[in-house]
Amino acid sequence: MTGGESAEVAVEFRLFGRFVALTHGREVPPADFGGRKVRQLVRILLTRRGGHVSTDALAEMLWPARMPRDPAANLAVLVTRARRAVGARDLIVSGDAGYRSGLTEQRCRVDTHDFVSLVTASRTADNAPALGACRSALALWTGDPLCEDQCAMWAIEYRDLLSQYRIEALERGIGLCLERFDTTQAIEWASSAMSVAPLRERSVVLAMRSFAAHGDRCRALDLYDHFRHELSAELGVDPSPSAVETFDGLLRSAGPEEPQWGYLRRPQDTTRAPFSRSTP
Repeated sequence: MTGGESAEVAVEFRLFGRFVALTHGREVPPADFGGRKVRQLVRILLTRRGGHVSTDALAEMLWPARMPRDPAANLAVLVTRARRAVGARDLIVSGDAGYRSGLTEQRCRVDTHDFVSLVTASRTADNAPALGACRSALALWTGDPLCEDQCAMWAIEYRDLLSQYRIEALERGIGLCLERFDTTQAIEWASSAMSVAPLRERSVVLAMRSFAAHGDRCRALDLYDHFRHELSAELGVDPSPSAVETFDGLLRSAGPEEPQWGYLRRPQDTTRAPFSRSTP
């Protein structure tokens, strides 16, 4: 290492919302990277979590439309600028005709990595710790990930993966909140889940349960009616038997002072395959 670099550099990267790099808690000015391609290179390698990426693959990601005459040389320049901006030579490690991110977890934090770790931890934790993990994970989602790479093909799979983790955290959190009778938080997260995946049945059913537990059966039944119509229009299928059962249960629980919801009819054909999406 040279004079300006230290083995004790504390680095943090934020991939949710605007890309931010910090060293010792201070943001590295974007201009210090020496170009948007340098920042994009860092983002690509961070999404690979230390995995090796070949020079050819990186060149395709960085210059999909027009490849430079000497992509390897251009890439080496970008690597040098990235190391200098952050002040850590091992930010990017070269080898086997490619590069990887080299900073250890003890020296480098990445918000999306923390997000995935928290959601994963919530799967096996007891109720209170699991709810805390979901809450902490969802608090990290301050904006769409890799928002500066919306049109980049390499970023699509990573964004989709994070979206699946987000849905998992929201649904796990909703269920835990309902167990604790925290219907306000459950409704807030249910609304977020449906905005991410409006045709995901599990999210809709959890939202119905949340509104019903909050004392708003009208809203719960209306959600089902809207979901049923959208599902039929978009995919040509009906809700699953379990969703229908939840709906019927809400209808049966309506008191005499409440409307009978005559305009909300149970689907006549529920034999077709229900729409479902697997969680990560």
